[in-house]
Amino acid sequence: MTWYKDWFNSEHYLRVYSHRDQSEAERLVELISKNLNFNANPSLLDMACGAGRHAVAFAKLGFKVTAIDISPRLISEAKLSAEQASAEIDFVLSDILEYESNKRFDLVINLFTSIGYFEKDVINDLILLLIFLRA
Repeated sequence: MTWYKDWFNSEHYLRVYSHRDQSEAERLVELISKNLNFNANPSLLDMACGAGRHAVAFAKLGFKVTAIDISPRLISEAKLSAEQASAEIDFVLSDILEYESNKRFDLVINLFTSIGYFEKDVINDLILLLIFLRA
């Protein structure tokens, strides 16, 4: 297993970033949604959603959210957060390099620190291309 897969799934990951909370995510999501012009109920793909802070905030604003993460621990946390917020989100446990879908999305996001962990820059570049192609 690659080091970052272990790190994102470790019990320590959420503790290190405990200062990044839901209210911070909601402020960022509000800023994004105010500055982009969407029709009603836009679709969103959150690639590497982590504990789901941004996915939940977007869902609460009416987005149809699909959220992907490589970590079973973080997907579990994200599902719990969505349930507590009564937010309907389609969670997918997957490496973003391996995720396949025929869906098109109005917005594809990757927020926080999930790109840049790959051993070769060409893979980091491919991730950015994948994000672009999904929109």
